[in-house]
Amino acid sequence: EWLSTINDNRLIYLDNEEYDFVNKGKTYKIFGCPYCKPLYGWPFCRENYTKYYDFIPNGMDILLLHDAPDIYNGGMSTEGRVAGMNFGNKELASYIEKVKPKYCFFGHIHSSPLKKMTEYNGTILANASILNEDYDIAYDPIIFDMD
Repeated sequence: EWLSTINDNRLIYLDNEEYDFVNKGKTYKIFGCPYCKPLYGWPFCRENYTKYYDFIPNGMDILLLHDAPDIYNGGMSTEGRVAGMNFGNKELASYIEKVKPKYCFFGHIHSSPLKKMTEYNGTILANASILNEDYDIAYDPIIFDMD
């Protein structure tokens, strides 16, 4: 309810772009990138996926990603037919280290063990997927206060 109130009931889709989210007079810089390395022909998976990462600006408050970086097993699947396989994106991990967002949330590999907010080189990151690999709700949403 609070999100619809402060955002005029609008959903904002970020296709490799930045958005300034204003709440109570404070501006939060958010960048969203849906592109991933190739995996089973899923949407947003691209052969030349790293070209999209060049647009990620430095100093974002929140970086929203589809793909899972290869940091702390963020791309490790823990269930289903791909359990034990690491799909983490090493190139994306390098970009995160370079642009240093305050927060970085991702999904893609739903059962990643990185479900709790964890610090990595000054960035707080977590897999924010609430679905398991069968697309059932299985995980609690991440709720946090930036102030």
